[in-house]
Amino acid sequence: GYTLLGSIPLLGKHASMLPMQDKPRSAVSEAFRMLQANLKFSRVDEKLKVIVLTSAVPNEGKSTVSANLGLALAELGNRVLIMDGDMRHPSQHQVWEEPNSVGLSNVLVDQSDISTVVQEVHPNLDLLTAGAPPPNPIALLESQRIADLLDKCRQAYDYVLIDTPPVAVGADAALLGKLAEGTLLVVRPSIADITGITGIKEMLQRSGQSVLGMVINGVNPSNEPDSYYYYYAQGYY
Repeated sequence: GYTLLGSIPLLGKHASMLPMQDKPRSAVSEAFRMLQANLKFSRVDEKLKVIVLTSAVPNEGKSTVSANLGLALAELGNRVLIMDGDMRHPSQHQVWEEPNSVGLSNVLVDQSDISTVVQEVHPNLDLLTAGAPPPNPIALLESQRIADLLDKCRQAYDYVLIDTPPVAVGADAALLGKLAEGTLLVVRPSIADITGITGIKEMLQRSGQSVLGMVINGVNPSNEPDSYYYYYAQGYY
């Protein structure tokens, strides 16, 4: 029942986690450009500033989707911040191969200035890693400090993409989603099943989330023989 905003081809076993950066002319990169265009048109009457990305269960690829969507937005001249909101099991620092000694938790606990903590990882694109794991991430996400931080980020950036834990893991995505303009659900074939997705949809509805739509990640073109997109994209690129 969710709007399909993007369909990302399966990355090879040894493929780059950042095709938008390393293979900008590939079919995979074009899929991320289509995602950012569809995302922008999903709310023509409202400016999307803060977007939460989550999934039903782990290993659906929301962190790589967050990173490459950030690159797709940044290449158009937008000022973009990728925020690792997964303080339980952070991964954005691994995607970008950056240190995670300080990050979001330090900004919230120590009230560090965000400008001294963010790292520029690409032109127009900054990264705020998760930082040291706090004893209780939920307490930080329920505090006024996170709301104040996001308001400050809205002033400094055109887009803020928040990479959050899967919905099945905890309430993190739901709490951050209430502070954002919308939530993007990442779904991976063979990882998520219909029972789990149905349960997650009900949880998102109960918590009053504004779900922008979903992106199907890791689609195997050989399993989609009737898909005109993959047929022509493979030949074109």
